[in-house]
Amino acid sequence: MSNSNVHNSAPMNLQELIKGCERSDKDSQRELFDLFKDSMMSLCLRYAKSEQQATEIFKEGFVSVFNNIKNISEQQLESWVRKTMINAAIDVLRRNKQEYKIVSTVNAYDNINQEDKIVDQEVTRTMDGNDVLKAMQALTPAYRVVVNMHLVDDYSIKQISEKLDVGEATIRLNFEKAMHQIRKNIVQLTTVGNAE
Repeated sequence: MSNSNVHNSAPMNLQELIKGCERSDKDSQRELFDLFKDSMMSLCLRYAKSEQQATEIFKEGFVSVFNNIKNISEQQLESWVRKTMINAAIDVLRRNKQEYKIVSTVNAYDNINQEDKIVDQEVTRTMDGNDVLKAMQALTPAYRVVVNMHLVDDYSIKQISEKLDVGEATIRLNFEKAMHQIRKNIVQLTTVGNAE
């Protein structure tokens, strides 16, 4: 009698897991999903404007992971899954072009004074992870993508420029404007939080 329908409760090693996913083995896919679901949903939430959009990115990302997991080494697995999710986020945002548009602005610094460039350390110390996520989600999709790619996912300005097919100067300006907006969002969130 075959035990192929019985889920093996012992965790697989990563190489077995990858090989199982390459064969479209449902138990291997479930284990890979369970291994990365929390960290990848956090990544999706950072890129998305809402939980609904994050879920869309999350689903598309895992479909892509399962369809393309071939010849991935154990050492590459986590970074490859992360990059696949980031690509899914960019794809979802591109489909919503009205929301996602990075534009060059000639006078990007006109409304940013020196005081705005300094983050109040006391304010940021009192924030929790949910406040930071809210401040990020309040950004426009274009700003959110640039900030996430540069600050969190460690892409260089040049890499972002190439990935999004937008000039480096525009990416740099949009990053600065996004950081300005994050500062404003943080102050608003902490002001509202302190008033309650």
